[in-house]
Amino acid sequence: YAVGDCVAEHQPRPATAQVANQQGAYLARLLSGKTSRPFRYASRGMLAYVGGQRALVDLPIFRTSGFAGWLFWNSAYLT
Repeated sequence: YAVGDCVAEHQPRPATAQVANQQGAYLARLLSGKTSRPFRYASRGMLAYVGGQRALVDLPIFRTSGFAGWLFWNSAYLT
């Protein structure tokens, strides 16, 4: 078994902790016998600081960039 960046798939996933976390939880369910379905990745969104009080926010229900994105990015990390 492999999780995170080590996984070779037909549909490569982003090399992020979000993917590895979901794969780890899936592997735990698989090894404990609680599931037999294949892994399905569900993106919970992306936050990226790009410098100069600017950031990108790409969530399933909200998308912005620039200063507003930076404010959201900061609020996420402060909480």
